[in-house]
Amino acid sequence: MCEKMEEWLALSDFFVLQSAQNAINEAGYKMATGASLHHKLYFHKEKVEAIQWFLVETRTEIATGNKAKIFGGVFDSTKECVVSFIQEAYVVPEKKPLDSKI
Repeated sequence: MCEKMEEWLALSDFFVLQSAQNAINEAGYKMATGASLHHKLYFHKEKVEAIQWFLVETRTEIATGNKAKIFGGVFDSTKECVVSFIQEAYVVPEKKPLDSKI
């Protein structure tokens, strides 16, 4: 299906933890560390021209109990979703909120 599947995996994996970090920051905490636990890719297009720009969209829908579930997609220059993904991540927020005076 895809000649360079490992490149798609790296592209989709690279931005995903940032989405979880943003959700943790919005809750008033800072992410201490994180790691990918499970990552599933769905390819929607047979052939993709690699010489173009891609938009990677991610959203953290669940972040609780040191786990985050992140959904996303990779869109080509024609705004077509060529790859979508789901990733489960292990995240550890710092113990004190960002605005703590302690």
